[in-house]
Amino acid sequence: MSFFSARQGTVRGTSKLQLWSIAIWVALLWSCFIERSYLQHLSELQQMGPLGWLGPVANFALIVICIAALLRVHWARQGLRIAAGLVVIWIPLSARHEFSLWRQLAQSSPGTESSAELAMQAAMQQQLHQILGMDLVMKAVLLLFWLWLCWRLGRDDVVPYFDRRRGPRR
Repeated sequence: MSFFSARQGTVRGTSKLQLWSIAIWVALLWSCFIERSYLQHLSELQQMGPLGWLGPVANFALIVICIAALLRVHWARQGLRIAAGLVVIWIPLSARHEFSLWRQLAQSSPGTESSAELAMQAAMQQQLHQILGMDLVMKAVLLLFWLWLCWRLGRDDVVPYFDRRRGPRR
């Protein structure tokens, strides 16, 4: 008996580790990292008012849903599919905002600063371009990840893992 068959149990005779289960762990860890980032910038969130709390609260809900999905709670599969769909909608909206920031940086015209200030400003702009570029690439990868997870959790072979009648995991 292998480690995975002893730990996971069997559903319809399968005992292999499921890739979507690993993806849920990745989603949980990523969400915890984002929540930590929100909590580090708590003072800025308080200045934004009630709308500033939307991100941390939504992210905390995603953490709860991921934990429930890992525990194979019957409602978590559909809840995670809905949450993944909302993340898929949110990613292009936030990427659009960052892309507009990127374009604004490219269009900024130099003023009457000295050559040292211009060189420092050019170096900072180059770093910001790289950071925004990496962020846009990361968003594209995350978009594909969440689309795949949403699709995979909708497949018929995943449904028995979240069956209400299955009972507690051992």
